[in-house]
Amino acid sequence: MTLATLREMTDAITTVEQRPDTERVFMQLKGAAQRGLLKHKDTHGPKGAMRFPLVEVALARVLMRALDSGMSGEDMKVFADALRVEVRRALPDGKHVILSLDEAVQTIRKKRWTLEIVQSRDEKGTQAATILWLPNGVRFGEPDPMDPDVFIPGRVIEEIRFIPFTALVRPILDHLIAKSGA
Repeated sequence: MTLATLREMTDAITTVEQRPDTERVFMQLKGAAQRGLLKHKDTHGPKGAMRFPLVEVALARVLMRALDSGMSGEDMKVFADALRVEVRRALPDGKHVILSLDEAVQTIRKKRWTLEIVQSRDEKGTQAATILWLPNGVRFGEPDPMDPDVFIPGRVIEEIRFIPFTALVRPILDHLIAKSGA
């Protein structure tokens, strides 16, 4: 199992994405870890640094994207928890498909994953977000919020965001795997 410290994550992200803001990336990752948004393994690096599995590296990169898009710190915990939820959908042939962060990371080389985030508001002004994992663009019976005929009773769709999960995360994971020799 490939594990990465916060510094190794930072190196992978800034190297792969050719980002000059190494310290800013590190501080974002460190903040996410300190707030408990990232779950580390009980193993530590050579200097005692916490080590994180690849699924947490993927989560960290998505959280960085959300933060850069203006998501508040208080919403990050809710978002991180929602990303960890596993959804099972029954297929017509009786098989099931799993839609989750873990599944997306495990099958990232076989499927093109997109993360869809739909923000809506009810009549009292309460905001809510729903998250849908889309492997290869397949919706598995979920309505398309881009369709003007889609109606959510009591809610108004205000915003839809798409995160190209595979394109964003896979190069970083590949870099970490290559550096670990796994």
